[in-house]
Amino acid sequence: TMTSLYSRLALAKRFVSDAAVDPEPGRDVKVSVTSDMGNKEIAKLLESRGLITDSRTFQIQLKLTGYDDKLKPGTYELNTSMTPRRIMKILAGEEKTEEDEES
Repeated sequence: TMTSLYSRLALAKRFVSDAAVDPEPGRDVKVSVTSDMGNKEIAKLLESRGLITDSRTFQIQLKLTGYDDKLKPGTYELNTSMTPRRIMKILAGEEKTEEDEES
C-alpha cells in the first residue's frame, strides 16, 4: 500500500539524514575515544554528549557510509553544529578539527 511505502521512505530518510543537532555556532564538546570502544559505545558517547540525536541511527549511518571500521581512538574537539557525516570523518582521521590545526 502507499501508506506503508511512505512509512518505509520516512524511515529510510531518517537513516540517511545528515542534520546537525544544533544550528551554528553550536557548542564545543571534547570527547575521548579509547581503543577498546566499539561503534556502539562511541555512538552512545556521542549521543550522551549531545552531538547526535540517536545512537542506533548513527550506527546504521556508519555502516551505510562505510565508516563502521574506520573510527580511530583519540581526543576530539567536536561541535553540536557538526553533521553526523562530518563527525564520522573527524573520528576516522579524514578531517582535521580546529584544535588539531592549532597544535
